[in-house]
Amino acid sequence: LNTEPETVVVIGDSLDDADAARHVGTRCILVSGGSVHTPNLLAGTGFPVVEHLHEAVDLVLGSSLQQTHSATEFPSIRIS
Repeated sequence: LNTEPETVVVIGDSLDDADAARHVGTRCILVSGGSVHTPNLLAGTGFPVVEHLHEAVDLVLGSSLQQTHSATEFPSIRIS
């Protein structure tokens, strides 16, 4: 894909997703709704945790940043 890791955001719902994102150097947002892991366990990864997929998409697009995460952590990306 010829993509730099810092331009990628993994949206996942498991500890394995967080580990994979960390391993390749990407950012990550974890979705707790429907996950086999508790929100507290997901939060322990240090990545933002949201309840619904649309909230993760909003974070990536920059339209609904949570107070605990700065705009520079998830800058708006170009969708092409």
